Amino acid sequence: MAGVAPLRLLSARRAAQVSPEPGARVPDEVAGAVREWRKEGPLTRVCESEALAEGTGASCMSLAAVPSRHTDGEGARLLLCGNMNMSITSCDSATGHVDRMPLSEPASAAVWCLASFRCRDGAWRVVAGYNNAVVTLWDATSGQLLRDSMSHRDMVLCAAPLPDTSHYVTGSFDRSALVWRTQVSDKEDENTCVAAVLMHPHPVHSLATFTDPRSGDACVVTGASDGRLRVFRALTSRVIANWRAHDVLIAAVAVVPRAHGGMHIASAGHNGVLCLWHAETHTMLARVRTSAMPLLTTLLSPSGTACVASADTLGRLQLWSADTLQRIGHPLHAHPEQRISALTSFVGTDGRWHIATASGNKLRVWRA
Repeated sequence: MAGVAPLRLLSARRAAQVSPEPGARVPDEVAGAVREWRKEGPLTRVCESEALAEGTGASCMSLAAVPSRHTDGEGARLLLCGNMNMSITSCDSATGHVDRMPLSEPASAAVWCLASFRCRDGAWRVVAGYNNAVVTLWDATSGQLLRDSMSHRDMVLCAAPLPDTSHYVTGSFDRSALVWRTQVSDKEDENTCVAAVLMHPHPVHSLATFTDPRSGDACVVTGASDGRLRVFRALTSRVIANWRAHDVLIAAVAVVPRAHGGMHIASAGHNGVLCLWHAETHTMLARVRTSAMPLLTTLLSPSGTACVASADTLGRLQLWSADTLQRIGHPLHAHPEQRISALTSFVGTDGRWHIATASGNKLRVWRA
């Protein structure tokens, strides 16, 4: 499950506790998660940085986590920040120190999306999508450019690896999602590096990947500007589900594990409506309203209970139950009165889960 994070939120300005709203009915699994989060008392931030990107109008638009080359063992330490000023910077998630990622080639345009993953051979890769339709694949350790392609015809809006990391997927304003082979060949061209094309009638704004528990096939769920969710078999381009989920474009999609097996799909409309869907029947399980243009990630409590986190235009971070969308606690003001432009989650080198939020050129990291 890519980008999944258990979360104990740590306030950037003052300690805060995660607790149910007064008088709210809290399901047992949510109450358990809240109890786990409260065991260690007040929450404190891990780090903060205010120099992700330089220049007028510079802003971080995407985040991805990778290990540091100086760190042994499992877990990620560096946060890569894709910026509007055509740069990719790295931030140490423990200290907040910012540096430019040592890329063998400079970024070619504004970096709209990033995705990181570890291949089966242990190597870490970073996919970057740009607003000039370029998609690049990098070695996360050396910064070497492995692939530079313009197979898309318009800006690239989202990216994610397949669960087995043999392929990765990018979604674009050109109404397509492309499935790319992770393995790079010296003789490849624009046709051979793309394994499948998932066509849409409207621009693809968000996507997530998962393994079908029944068939074992890798699948992609996409959110488009027509408000529809579509599920594809990733390597055959076959559409296996297509339903109207929102009345507006779908800004974010996440795959959420269920407490008793299986999964749900969470989707967020551009107008702030958050919906939870049964992954097999596609029936709506819950619907709530947040602020406009939300971002989503999935996470686990210390006890392993799955939750959803949303970030919005008012700088707030909110936890939701993965089975009911029951609100867990009050919103955390991660970036007060500032739009959160990027959100990601990752396992740190200490084995604990973290979540990172960016607003403008400011980054804040919270430990689970």
